[in-house]
Amino acid sequence: MVIEVEQMSKIIIQTGRRIGKSWLNRQILEWEVKYGMQEFKIVWEEKSPLVLVATLRMMPRGYELGLTEVDVYPLQEWCQEHNCGIRTSFDTFKFKNKKEKTMFLLRWGS
Repeated sequence: MVIEVEQMSKIIIQTGRRIGKSWLNRQILEWEVKYGMQEFKIVWEEKSPLVLVATLRMMPRGYELGLTEVDVYPLQEWCQEHNCGIRTSFDTFKFKNKKEKTMFLLRWGS
């Protein structure tokens, strides 16, 4: 999953969930963007035939411990835009049929 670093930084600051809006937190964010950000992979586990659960294959990006809303939100947005599955919980997506599930995995699979 490739997200523009600037776009992700704006989302993080706007949501304020992972990083606050103080000067220090902005400095940490700038450092992370410059030196700490590395790619990560979401691995999909099949919970049932039409349900997938996301897990994070850890590749060090700094101080975070797992998936965040910033990581999962683009997937939800894509599902809504393409009418392909629904997000049922933080890391779980449900599909109407195999075609939708396959389409999702083609786009977001590792």
